[in-house]
Amino acid sequence: MRSLPHLQAAIARARMVGVPILAIHTADPAATIPLALKASASPAPPAAVAWDSSQGLFGLGQAGSQFLSGLMAAGPVSLAEALVLLQRLPENGAAFVLGAHRFLEQPEVAQGIWNLRDAFKADGRTLILLSPHLRLPAELAQDVLVLQEPLPGEAELSSIVQATYRHAELEPPTDEVTRSCAAACRGLSAFAAEQALALSLHRAGVDIASLWERKRQSVEQTPGLSFSIGGPGYESLGGLSQIKKLGAGLFAGPKPPRCIVRVDEMEKQTAGSSGDLTGIAQDFSAVLLQAIQDYGWSGIIAVGPPGSGKSAFSKSLGGEFGVPTLGIDLGAARGSLVGESEQNIRSVMRTIHGLAGESAFWIATCNSVTALPPELRRRFSYGAWMFDLPLAEERSPIWELYLRKFELSPQERPEDALWTGSDIHNCCELAYRLGVSLKEASGYLLPVAKSAAPSVRALREMAEGVFLSASYPGPYRKPDDAITPGPSAGRRIGLE
Repeated sequence: MRSLPHLQAAIARARMVGVPILAIHTADPAATIPLALKASASPAPPAAVAWDSSQGLFGLGQAGSQFLSGLMAAGPVSLAEALVLLQRLPENGAAFVLGAHRFLEQPEVAQGIWNLRDAFKADGRTLILLSPHLRLPAELAQDVLVLQEPLPGEAELSSIVQATYRHAELEPPTDEVTRSCAAACRGLSAFAAEQALALSLHRAGVDIASLWERKRQSVEQTPGLSFSIGGPGYESLGGLSQIKKLGAGLFAGPKPPRCIVRVDEMEKQTAGSSGDLTGIAQDFSAVLLQAIQDYGWSGIIAVGPPGSGKSAFSKSLGGEFGVPTLGIDLGAARGSLVGESEQNIRSVMRTIHGLAGESAFWIATCNSVTALPPELRRRFSYGAWMFDLPLAEERSPIWELYLRKFELSPQERPEDALWTGSDIHNCCELAYRLGVSLKEASGYLLPVAKSAAPSVRALREMAEGVFLSASYPGPYRKPDDAITPGPSAGRRIGLE
């Protein structure tokens, strides 16, 4: 059985001082129950019972079963009915409610829980609400002590790996294999890690690729979260030498990121944080601010016109250095039930922390930062970076990259002074699919710098001197309205 000394100690302290109602956020309630029972303050095993929506009330051990048999109450009773019966629970007894988050909005359930408070406090009884995450109704908010069960860390995952090898009657894994397996299981509950390992284990050893795939499937069960590992690295991205250098330095340093977290179009995902009637955008902003502060996460805000390489960089960083990349989609985290969206958002943050601990690196992309709250911008401690139209010397490797990708022969390129990397990609793709020259394919394109010239110009004005440049050292400096010498070797391109 897993050992979570901090949680067990917290439960023991709560029971010792007579806390009558606990709520524990747990991904594995079946393992949390025996952990909580070990934290009993009494020398003899307490009378313990549990309730779930399928079985109703059932005993946990002999004393709990005897209590229920005396009541003639075991079986499928509702939670509201069970809470009335639990008023007769013996001294120092413990009662567990599984899936509590699904019932707390029912008035009779909230009242039934509150009715136990003073009676349970008087004689050491404890009601324990178990849930992946729950939101307490107003009448219980001041009466319930909430504890968080952490996902297993490196030491516990290593123990799970070694135990799984023993149960499979295989030679003990090497330290390197143990570390690789533990890294692949970070972010999973102990039970999920055990299952993923067992399914990925063969007589020849563990299939790490299969283990990562099972982890991806598990992580993506969290609404609003996507997971990927591997894929193209810096070789898929032309230019942007300064931001690439930052990424390389992070991974060469003493605290390399364990995962990359992408939030594309951050300004849209947090839009309405001051006016969204559903409250989801405000809640996301508040939870993100708190999580970044609590866990010491770092990150950048990538700003620039559409197609300038912001998202491409966020995708390539994990691929370049072999760490997972997580994507957050706030729309996918929205739920139809009361409190469901808030629960999903918090599950996203817990999963990220389980995967990366304090070593998550965030990249928020924006086409404009004017809609981002100032306090949110400050949390991205490595600054805002301007991804402008590529320098002349940056466009050449981008052309070479996509000529190779679409198997096009070198040829005369069209005029590309105002093109983004995305425009170059689209031109090469069209030339390939239509079987025409690059110049002819360019006739089907309207670069974003022309179609959205006013917004690009406004973005450059805003970024000058206050954002860092993704392409050259130091602060970003906007170009003139003509081709002028740039702040680094090369020339910047202005808008006509």
